[in-house]
This record gives sequence, C-alpha cells and structure tokens, in this order.
Amino acid sequence: MLKIDELIMEARRSSDQESLEVLKLIKAELIKAQVSEKRKNPKDPLSDQEETAVLRKMCKTRKDAKEIYVNSGRLDLAEKERKELEFISKFLPDTTLPTEKELFSGITDLFGSLGLQITMKSMGQIMKAAKEKYPEVDPSELSRITKEVISLGMK
Repeated sequence: MLKIDELIMEARRSSDQESLEVLKLIKAELIKAQVSEKRKNPKDPLSDQEETAVLRKMCKTRKDAKEIYVNSGRLDLAEKERKELEFISKFLPDTTLPTEKELFSGITDLFGSLGLQITMKSMGQIMKAAKEKYPEVDPSELSRITKEVISLGMK
C-alpha cells in the first residue's frame, strides 16, 4: 500500500486527475479489505495474495461494467471503464492463465485427489478446491469446465 500512497502523491503533484481518481479507488478497496470482518486481525497489513485478490476483483468489476455499457450503447462510460481496467491491471503480477486443457485435466485430477465421485453433488467441494488451486482464473470459467468434466464423467 506504500507504493499506492507514493503514486497518489505523484499524481497530485503532476495534476493527473484520472490516475489520482483510480489510485484513490484502489486504496479505498485495499483499506476496505484490510478492515473486513472476514480477516482474523484487521490491523495486520494485507498479504500480497490478498492485495492481488482485491485488484482482480476490481478488474472483473470494470470488465463487467464495460460490457454492460457497450451493450447499452454508452461508449463514453465503456471507455472510462476500459481505462480504469487498464490502469488497475498494471498492479497485478504477470501471470499466465492455464489453458482450457490444463484446467480440464487439473479439475479431473482434483476429483481423484479428493476421493470424490464425478457427480454434481461434488460440485461445491471441487469448486472450492479449484478456486484455491487456480485463484487467477475466473470462477465462472472454473464452474463451466467443472460442469463439463462432470458431464463427461457421468457418461
């Protein structure tokens, strides 16, 4: 968070209002996550993993909003969301997402390693494990692939 504070000061000095606005949003979300009741000790600083999760959530929100604005014909707002998404993405670590084949085999392996049958009843347990194993992958994508594994496994 120190880096964010420094960037906020720099944006203020250079009168970069767009960057300043997004940096303030990032700082607010990080503080909100830090004092969240879900954390064991709200006074402890966020770990890198927790900060990354907050930033990913912000990116997903911007991506979803951008789609909605484009579909509604509000290209001006869609462009604003795109710029914010691009700016926030700069703070995310460079990670290459696993391919669909890698996710498919990884989720199939999870059924075996957890000793679960390939049924819809196991969906909740598999999704929880898959989110832990692949935190960078969108949960809706994990859900889709898990359902695909289940449908093929039940045949």
